[in-house]
Amino acid sequence: MPSERKTVLVPRDFVVSPLFPAYGQPGRSVVIGGRKWEFGVPNPLKPGSGETVHLDIRHGAACFTLLSFRDLTLGGSIIPFSLNEFCLRLFGYNDGKAYRMGRTVIGDLRDCWIRITEPDGSSRTFTIIESIEVLDKVKGWRNYEKTMEFWLDRIRLHPEFMKLLNDIERIANIRIDVLNGISSPVAKSIYAFIPSRAAYRTRGNPFQITLGTLLEQVGCRPPRFKSQRKRMFTQHDHPVISQLDGAGMLSGILHVKLEETGDKSDWKLVAWSEKRSPPEWISKELDEYEAGKLEMCGIDIERSGNFLKKSKFILGEGLFREICAEVASKIAEGYKIDNPAGYLISKLKREMQ
Repeated sequence: MPSERKTVLVPRDFVVSPLFPAYGQPGRSVVIGGRKWEFGVPNPLKPGSGETVHLDIRHGAACFTLLSFRDLTLGGSIIPFSLNEFCLRLFGYNDGKAYRMGRTVIGDLRDCWIRITEPDGSSRTFTIIESIEVLDKVKGWRNYEKTMEFWLDRIRLHPEFMKLLNDIERIANIRIDVLNGISSPVAKSIYAFIPSRAAYRTRGNPFQITLGTLLEQVGCRPPRFKSQRKRMFTQHDHPVISQLDGAGMLSGILHVKLEETGDKSDWKLVAWSEKRSPPEWISKELDEYEAGKLEMCGIDIERSGNFLKKSKFILGEGLFREICAEVASKIAEGYKIDNPAGYLISKLKREMQ
């Protein structure tokens, strides 16, 4: 498992519900807060072709890892990096097998069409990756011959996916160093969302879910007998339950165990986190001067309060004020900025990087 702590911002829906199953499922759909996600819908550019790609947790982990390379100085939608770096961060190694797997999952993220249907019935269909440019760069010399490195140059995220990432009230962090260090697809799929359920739970008031339900949610067909369902979590030298128990979270440690249900019909996963202190940025407040500058930029302070407090905490009061004042001054001086609020948010994100 990578030793360096690595977190990445992703759409919140990706980490509050099991969107990415352990194994690919045709026609998979998940409803989160009234919003329906459908993966592997028919390609709208090739109607009737029957071409679909089904995503699973391998693609989820690849997507999260891809986002960890985002360069906000390039606007956030263009991501340049080498396949070597990508494989090291995703798999922990970079041999020929890793290269083949890396290319495959990135290609799938480009080819898989996703449909989101909002509560009002409106929908949008898109892929996570809009386009990919590849090139070979000179890595060095060996025996008087050039050695080349394969670069995934200028991967461009789809504009609709970028809208999800830019909705600051619907994004969240996930620790990809922990996720990518989990070997079992079932455990990895569970870890992608279970910390959000266990984050504010205690040992005395844990989150609980039966194994039958949990296995269905992560795309596995539950075995008929409860003993077999339990075995899926306890078999092998490094079982699912041990890969999850003690895993690091954004703040605190995840703990899980298995208990028999009261009616003895099944086993259940019980999850909680170690007690943790509230994040320090919670205590930060925006003063009247800062609020005035933010309002000039069109920022909805009530809606974006947590992001702004976190920015102020990370950047420090001086730099935070300086950035807000700079953007507000440009607006006052008549600079043409299409989306002042988005411009300021991007600038704050870039500085925090």
